[in-house]
Amino acid sequence: MPTKTGAKKLGAKKLGAKKLGAKIGAKIGATIGATIGATSSERALAGRDEAEARGRAYVLLAELLARGPTAELMGPASASPALAAAIAGRELDELAADHQHVFGFSVPPLEGLFLDADAGAGGESAARVRETYAAIGYRVDPTQDEPEHLATELRALAVLSGAEADALEDDKRVVVAELRRLQARLLDAHALRWLPVFGAAARRVGRPFPSALVRQIEQLVRMHRDALGDADAREPGPALGETLDLDDPELDLRDIARFLTTPARAGVFLGRDDIARVGRAFRLPRGFGGRALMMQHLLRAAARFDTLAELTAALVAIVDESDAQLRSWGACADPWRARASATRDALARLGRAASLPDREVPG
Repeated sequence: MPTKTGAKKLGAKKLGAKKLGAKIGAKIGATIGATIGATSSERALAGRDEAEARGRAYVLLAELLARGPTAELMGPASASPALAAAIAGRELDELAADHQHVFGFSVPPLEGLFLDADAGAGGESAARVRETYAAIGYRVDPTQDEPEHLATELRALAVLSGAEADALEDDKRVVVAELRRLQARLLDAHALRWLPVFGAAARRVGRPFPSALVRQIEQLVRMHRDALGDADAREPGPALGETLDLDDPELDLRDIARFLTTPARAGVFLGRDDIARVGRAFRLPRGFGGRALMMQHLLRAAARFDTLAELTAALVAIVDESDAQLRSWGACADPWRARASATRDALARLGRAASLPDREVPG
């Protein structure tokens, strides 16, 4: 469908996904400001121009998320007041370091990390999003793009938006309706299922530019989905994994750590920065390695030094902070909030425990 309406041309040429030079950057910057920075009453764009502007905005945000801040992207990015404020007075190397820390180390924007039962990339979520791309006619370059990366999902939305602009220009109303249905499908089946929790976790790291970038992505996605209305029946939120059964006689400390660091079960993404920050607060060692192993070390140390109640209270505070940011997302965040509530109760119970089941399994 997208190819028939000129999306291939629009994705490579009109949107400038590969080359954001000064001329393209200025135009994208203007549409970013109009599309994201203004309220609906202030936006003068409509129909074809709005769809094209949305596509350009998606391209810019996808490039910033995938590549990080570069000299060629700073100009168009600065057209957004929020991004401009986060850029002002900071060196490019510093911005790039913050980007890598948040999106490359602490909170990678990969769907599987949030939705899969093993909190891993390249699994069921990657397969599902590939199926969706095939269904909507979007081709992913496997040598350059990770299918489940948020930037790839934004690029697919950019192409569909561009195809919609072409169809509107050609007055192909049936095609426009179908393209809007496909956009709603991609948003509901993928981006909106994990973006709320991802955004909350990324902002919690506290780096200004990545936080502003995530906020802009959220605003554009939400505005886009609201504009689509009933283009397609909204799908329910994600089917998340099992909660923690503290009465299981086989439960081990490692199981608890894995639960807490599996977003699809805990309802929250606890990143390396979260774990390190809590460890520093109580002077507890958390070691190195993956998030689950760090959490295992942290829980073991807390039990050993009699600070388990304090540690679990600190983790509850993180769950509460994440949950507070999910309230405005509506039904798509309801499954996450339900899981977060169960995790809050489990942590409170762990905090009252005299000891933790620990078989001293080396990590």
